[in-house]
Amino acid sequence: MAFETLYTEQKEVAVHHDINDEDQSVHIPEIETDAADTESGLNHIEANETASVTDTVTYRNLVPGKEYVVKGELYDKETGESIGITAETPFTPEEADGTVEVIFEFDASELGGKILVAFETLYLEDVEIAAHCEIDDDRQTLYVPTIITDAKNDETGTHEGTISEKITITDVVTYTNLVPGKEYTVKGVLMDKATNKPLLVNGKEVTAEKTFTPEEADGTVELAFTFDSSALNGKTVVVFETLYYEGVEVAVHADINDQNQAVVFPGIATQAQNLTNVKDSLANLSLKDDIIFTGLTPGAKYVIVTTIYDKTAKQMLPGASKETNFTPDKADGTVSIYMTVDASNRWAHALVFYEEIYLVTEEGKLLVGQHKDANDKTQTIFLPDYTPKTGDATNFILPVLGMIGSGAGIGIILNKRGKLREEESED
Repeated sequence: MAFETLYTEQKEVAVHHDINDEDQSVHIPEIETDAADTESGLNHIEANETASVTDTVTYRNLVPGKEYVVKGELYDKETGESIGITAETPFTPEEADGTVEVIFEFDASELGGKILVAFETLYLEDVEIAAHCEIDDDRQTLYVPTIITDAKNDETGTHEGTISEKITITDVVTYTNLVPGKEYTVKGVLMDKATNKPLLVNGKEVTAEKTFTPEEADGTVELAFTFDSSALNGKTVVVFETLYYEGVEVAVHADINDQNQAVVFPGIATQAQNLTNVKDSLANLSLKDDIIFTGLTPGAKYVIVTTIYDKTAKQMLPGASKETNFTPDKADGTVSIYMTVDASNRWAHALVFYEEIYLVTEEGKLLVGQHKDANDKTQTIFLPDYTPKTGDATNFILPVLGMIGSGAGIGIILNKRGKLREEESED
């Protein structure tokens, strides 16, 4: 506000001191801002294609009825440079003091890991009259967290799974751009890669979560998934993780094709074959089983344990067990197992190959795959329904009975001839 006094010969002759005279007034506007995610109202935004940020600009000392424009621009806090995302809002205040919103809508999918700061400038008739461009102002600051994960089987220490009623996969979640001292929650779920849907074990999803308070903006947190992997022959599971702040999703890592998020359970399929031309005996039955494997680690050492189950007798075939060492040169392939077994007197029986693959480690052997399906015909050798001639009591009895029958016939004939002779002599 300007007050004026007119003097002549050092004497006051006129004065204009009207505190309410608008023509005497000079307005010095001020603005300050509060930036937040439009939907959640938090200072965290998710790195996705449809980000929306609302910057609430508080103004003071504007002229009611005049048209103003507030323009905003987002800056990278680390570099101090604009990232090229702008927005503006024209408005006409009804009062000198108030608020106006500037909304930024943009693709943030490539901005993960950055900290953004909203700068605002106020214009009247294209002339800048106020600005708020403070790179270290927390109220103008927006965090774009990121997470990446690395999931491994605890037993192998690798991305190769083991078969057990209870295994644990530990996923190390690496985060960036969190606010130290604030509480976050990370939640995970195991996905079936083949279906891109949650893995079901005994009809339930396999999940885990952990709440933590980071001491620094960047760091790691571990999530453990414990479950029954007995039925996961040939499956690949992928860990999906979501980060929450104040109950709001702020970061996601859900890439079904990310190998670092995956744990592979080796698969086994088999093709059994009888190499023996069975005639009179099953004492030295020569068999072959082709094992088609998937998901093994090239160069690692494995042991295949082969056993044979007599499905007809509902028992394991005695002495029918073999261990085979092998080292695959690729993840998927075939290995053939040859066995000679004693299946004496098991005519018309069904013999089923059972296969287990163990990973050999310094601590011992770990079961990583198995195929034990008594109803799988490709694993089964069907022995013929055949009765050998040699040594069979039935075959011995029949000729004897034949001989006895023949002797009886001769006796009958001789008796008849004797009677005829007697009759002739009487005549």
